[in-house]
Amino acid sequence: MPSPVRRSGRNGGNRTIVAIGSIYADIADGKVDLSEWTDEQIENCRKSLRGRPPALVPYQLVQEFQKRTREKAQQRLHDMVNPALDALSAIINGADVEPKDQLAAVKMVLERSLGREPVVVEAKVETTIETVARGMVVDDRSGFDDEPDDGSGS
Repeated sequence: MPSPVRRSGRNGGNRTIVAIGSIYADIADGKVDLSEWTDEQIENCRKSLRGRPPALVPYQLVQEFQKRTREKAQQRLHDMVNPALDALSAIINGADVEPKDQLAAVKMVLERSLGREPVVVEAKVETTIETVARGMVVDDRSGFDDEPDDGSGS
């Protein structure tokens, strides 16, 4: 087994030297193309290490794992669309289904296909000159006097 590689990292806000395995070092240095790895290799990368869990996991490995997890979840959701539509159709068209359930299913279908009805929010805002003045920021370096200009030009 190759010897661990030393890397500088952060541990609780302090800089510290941690030992990481050579494969993690190669991943962190960009020497390993994770896109060529299988899903099982990505998922089992940490499991295959012996001893305690690593102090540092390469960012690239985390990113690749999260990307693949999102892709799998998207595929699973995509695969459930047609069965879900069939179930909604069965609820809408079912003779022994309660009308409130049918209405809820119809509402789901319409909202997701045509969009939801816009929500109108009305608010009454009252403002006084004092409220506006408190919210203003004055730059003290601007050279303005405390006295208002009387318009005489002097």
